[in-house]
Amino acid sequence: MKQAITTAVAIGILAISGICTALEPAYEGPLGNPEEPALRPYKWMYRGMKALVYQAGTALKQGNLETPVFGTVNLGRGVRRGTMELAESTYKGALGTPVPEKKNDYKDTREVNRVVEDEWLLRNASDAAFTWMYFPLLKANDHYPFEDEKQVDQREKQAKEIRKVREARTADKENDALSGSPVQRAQRRYVGERAAKENAKLKSGRGNLLRLAK
Repeated sequence: MKQAITTAVAIGILAISGICTALEPAYEGPLGNPEEPALRPYKWMYRGMKALVYQAGTALKQGNLETPVFGTVNLGRGVRRGTMELAESTYKGALGTPVPEKKNDYKDTREVNRVVEDEWLLRNASDAAFTWMYFPLLKANDHYPFEDEKQVDQREKQAKEIRKVREARTADKENDALSGSPVQRAQRRYVGERAAKENAKLKSGRGNLLRLAK
């Protein structure tokens, strides 16, 4: 009896190992090494966790852009999308499905979310499950937002333009901080932009740069 059990266990182990070795690498890494199939469950789960955080954050931002404060209820919909992405990713990892090579794949919604979004009953039922008593407020925000999509897009464009200008100014300041002689860099570090004005005064015979260091 013990020998039969031992034999069955051995056959089971060999069968499982055969399945594992049958999984072929999906791609070659940047260093030429093949993708490791045994890590797929962990990679898929990590992808799902990132999707959960991204979907929740994106929904919260979108809701507040459309209706400040009250749009926060849109977070429930984002959590619903992210939870479904996590569940589907975990399932695909358990099956040993090849991991997507796309770097930002976690930002896209997959099959389960697409089916839910396309079906009116599934979409509303799942939103109600994740927003509870705030579901009517969520639907009100969908149909009667404080700002429509065009206004939201315009605000986002303006925010991106302002961000680019600030980044350009920061880059210019960093370049200016690295330019000039060691004395000029030290002056800018202690008295900032006033150093250029005071140096101009000194060249004309006026001003005292040392008084600014107090």
